[in-house]
Amino acid sequence: ASGIDPVDAVRALGARVHHVHVKDIGDPTALAGHRALARALEVIGFAGRLSAEVEVHDDQERLRAVAGSRAWLDEMTAVGAAS
Repeated sequence: ASGIDPVDAVRALGARVHHVHVKDIGDPTALAGHRALARALEVIGFAGRLSAEVEVHDDQERLRAVAGSRAWLDEMTAVGAAS
């Protein structure tokens, strides 16, 4: 939304990055960008906090979001480990 590429920002800021907040983790079209971000964070040795935003509107969505969030975090960890 800001018009700033997160991967470029991580590369430019390097070790000054201490927290990353990600949106759209349930959107399959965003996964490639999230993978690229995870690789960029791995390159700079990121050891900070990662938070993810999930929008839900009812209890069923909430349960799916929890499972999906765990799967997303596992994916991001695997990207970092494979780099």
